[in-house]
Amino acid sequence: MKKQKYYIQFSAAVWCLSLVAAPFFAHEGKSLSSFSDFLYFFYSPLCHQLDAFSFHLFGEKFAVCIRCSSIYFSFFIGTLCALSIPAPKNIRIFLLIIFLPTLFDVGFNTVGMYHSSTVSRIVTGSLLGFGLAVALTDNLNETFHYLISSFSRIKNYAFKTR
Repeated sequence: MKKQKYYIQFSAAVWCLSLVAAPFFAHEGKSLSSFSDFLYFFYSPLCHQLDAFSFHLFGEKFAVCIRCSSIYFSFFIGTLCALSIPAPKNIRIFLLIIFLPTLFDVGFNTVGMYHSSTVSRIVTGSLLGFGLAVALTDNLNETFHYLISSFSRIKNYAFKTR
């Protein structure tokens, strides 16, 4: 039996914990606020981080908005489920299908045809995150494994040549 590689699952868990760590550190006061500031800064290129569109913990917003939080948390759950769910046969069509609800929700909201709600952001973000995990976890784990084993071979070669 092939040994499971959990690189993506571990990375997704750390990513999700950092989303919750930002408001926790902000709430704890000045001694930990620099960690919180760093996390908000780190996630700022990835998300608008608007307070009104974010989950809150201890009265402080998460490091990303509701939709992004839903994508990341459901991606983590999806990586755990992907161990028992086979990847779709046609990944391109599957990815198109899981992107469409989010695309419509964001697009229609942007042009004013529809006002997206907290529920629509959670649902579309969760579908996208879970679907991405199911479609990509096996390939991403193999890529991580390849990169780590390549780095080990390079390191071993470098030490042998001295």
